[in-house]
Amino acid sequence: MSNLLFTDAHWQQACLDVEKLQQEFPQFKAPRLARQVIKSACLKAGATGAASTAVGLIPGFGKLLGWASSMLGDAAVTASLQRDMALRLFALEQRKPSAADAQYLTTLLSAVGIGGIQVAEHIGGGMLKSMARKVLGKFLRRGLPAVEVLGSSATHVIGTYLLAAKIQRYLESADTRTEITIDEPDARRLRNWTMLSLGTVVDDAAPKSVKDAFKE
Repeated sequence: MSNLLFTDAHWQQACLDVEKLQQEFPQFKAPRLARQVIKSACLKAGATGAASTAVGLIPGFGKLLGWASSMLGDAAVTASLQRDMALRLFALEQRKPSAADAQYLTTLLSAVGIGGIQVAEHIGGGMLKSMARKVLGKFLRRGLPAVEVLGSSATHVIGTYLLAAKIQRYLESADTRTEITIDEPDARRLRNWTMLSLGTVVDDAAPKSVKDAFKE
């Protein structure tokens, strides 16, 4: 694996993480463990997106701080956790990524992962924003104080989930060009993960609603 983003050290850590996961959930088979890996990455991605956007809403310094957080913190953290997710999915299949695999994953990360999220957040009609509106439904209403934070969290969760779906299809040797859609079970799962990710950012005690979570 000759790639700055996917190194042997990253692979070894991913294998250790999977071993710990298998010990923690000995009753789970590989598909269920993969779901745990994806859920964890989505929650962390959603929390990262919510936090960076919340910083941008601070009066006066919000735009500057938001830009710095998004460009430096958000992108780096999200790319890192998505990389770790990808390697853990490979480790579950006991398949060490080759140089070609690493190159594919790097391209995928730029197109679907953090790169796709950044595009969606800068283009109002972006695919991830459109999916976020469908997934969150009634939560994304005009006038909701936390709409920007909620939307950012959702796009991070969805982008990470779609990235995972692409990686799983790649591991199955399926046609990775096939469009990955979100059905109702997926939507319910993504709604839950988005709301959970918001709770981890705002307070240790999960808020009863989005409005409650972002009250001053």
